[in-house]
Amino acid sequence: MLDFEPINERMCKTIIKGKFYIMTIISVYAPTEDENKRNAENVERFYNKFSDVCDKTPRNDVLTLLGDFNAKIGKEHSNKRVADRTTLHDITSENGEKLVQLAIAHNLEISSTKFQHRRIHKGTWKAPGQDTCNQIDHVLQNKRRASTITDLRALRGQNCDSDHHPVRTKIRQRISKVEDQENVMLQNYKIPI
Repeated sequence: MLDFEPINERMCKTIIKGKFYIMTIISVYAPTEDENKRNAENVERFYNKFSDVCDKTPRNDVLTLLGDFNAKIGKEHSNKRVADRTTLHDITSENGEKLVQLAIAHNLEISSTKFQHRRIHKGTWKAPGQDTCNQIDHVLQNKRRASTITDLRALRGQNCDSDHHPVRTKIRQRISKVEDQENVMLQNYKIPI
């Protein structure tokens, strides 16, 4: 890991050195739809800051965004540039529209909508006291490197004391190997015979 930067209470950035390129991972917890209705100014400020952080990422880095976006992505034709039609929802929510606009602006693909799984493996959040499941946790990645994500699904059987299901993402990426300091020292030391 090259760097970790907590940006604010809703966002942090991690930079990982890969074998062939550097990955910048931004983890977020976006405002809910209710906050959107109560205080639209704070929500706009969040998305502006989020966009600024994405803009400051070096162009050659693989940009990966993940977390609780509180956004439902629908199957509308307007989302076709950044999302696939295998999403759980038919209609895009207000937060979903903001996420789609962010993805278009930064040439990202919403990877959590492109894998065909059963409906129960797409839902990432279950409303308390209800049986409905929503897909509001997403993973986005540069379109140029989007093929490195080979699978993504919610793990329903895991007990993590939350109303969210963990999301497993399989990424085909080689992480740079760090030499063990002890092994380097042993290689430099020659034993006389």
